[in-house]
Amino acid sequence: MKNLLLLLAFLNVVYFFWEMTASTTQVMPRQQVPLYAESKLEKLTFVSKEEVTQQLARKRVLEGSVTPVSAGLKNECYLVGDFAKKSDASRLATGLSAVEGRASVVSHKVFKEFWVVFPSSGDWVQSLANVKELKSKGVVDLWLVPNGGNKGVVSLGLYKTADSSEKRLKELKNKGVSAEIIRNEKSRYSVKVEINGGIRLIQDYLNRSQGGSESGIRKTSC
Repeated sequence: MKNLLLLLAFLNVVYFFWEMTASTTQVMPRQQVPLYAESKLEKLTFVSKEEVTQQLARKRVLEGSVTPVSAGLKNECYLVGDFAKKSDASRLATGLSAVEGRASVVSHKVFKEFWVVFPSSGDWVQSLANVKELKSKGVVDLWLVPNGGNKGVVSLGLYKTADSSEKRLKELKNKGVSAEIIRNEKSRYSVKVEINGGIRLIQDYLNRSQGGSESGIRKTSC
């Protein structure tokens, strides 16, 4: 009986060590599973500076950085800038499209010079006679245009403002001279923006794109 107990004890010890050895040597490696689906990864692409500007402007509107306007409000129109070159206005119009408004270039005429003249009849001999008559009336500050489209016109002064030219015209009238004013015009360009976000959307864009420089914003009719 004693021998049987010793045998059972010995077998238990052998089984114990065999189980310990088997558990440490038969560990099965696990397969590594990726944490993402490769087919669903977003591809990175390069975008232009203009596209980035437009995306940032839209993001500011969506995030509430500017006051949203209800869809029921009517659009408002503004004129932005005063440019001598149409290309400068076109560049601004392209950028202002990023603020979710309709932008277009508009031109307007401004008076550059006011030219006081004694008109020509088309006869050079008569123009020479006009000069003599003007001098006889005390008008000595004059110049007879010798050629070109205004040949025969007697120039009596060139002025930058309407008030100055009108003052000269009155002086000549007092001397019995019937002079005229020729208004030389030039074109200026602005950007018309139709938008329902108000002036703040436009000013925010100008602050970002031009460093806060003044471009001039004025309300106009749509």
